[in-house]
Amino acid sequence: MKYLKSSVIAATLIIAGFPAVYAVAANPASTQLKVSGTIVGSTCTTTFPTSVKIPDINQSAFIAASVNSQLGSDIDVGNVVFTGCDGHGVTLTAKGESTLAGESSKGAFKYSNASAGTENPMFYTLGYSGGTTTGDFDLTGATSASFTAQGTSFPVKQTMKVMKNANITDLSKYTGDFTTTVLYTANYK
Repeated sequence: MKYLKSSVIAATLIIAGFPAVYAVAANPASTQLKVSGTIVGSTCTTTFPTSVKIPDINQSAFIAASVNSQLGSDIDVGNVVFTGCDGHGVTLTAKGESTLAGESSKGAFKYSNASAGTENPMFYTLGYSGGTTTGDFDLTGATSASFTAQGTSFPVKQTMKVMKNANITDLSKYTGDFTTTVLYTANYK
């Protein structure tokens, strides 16, 4: 009998604990999951060139060159490649860090030499060629180049030219590295 009484008391205590557990679960929290999506006619992806090394500019060649003439040869930057865009319109924008005043297609360089002056001895242009469309980018980013992608993989070739901007009296102030960054943006129609 003692055993039965102990079992009944234990069972009563266990059962007495259940309503507290159910009471907590009686008011569950709720929220909404919003689901959205888009049906697309095709998946268009883009790959971009990420770096280019300009051959060294010789000081004597710079001095001998006339203003607005090219220093060295065209530099192959690589291709921007549109994949899976066949027959679709695509636009490409290239925005340089800075441009020469009033010259949207002439990009300016930054010079690493701490004694560099405020002049811009050189500038660059960034040309494009895709299908039948060719030209130089507006490096302010205000105008895009438009193409109709042809084929599964559509390359747009990028070519850079480094040009002499001005006759610099003390070119040694600019001796050292020069850099710039171009931000590409691609859009699909």
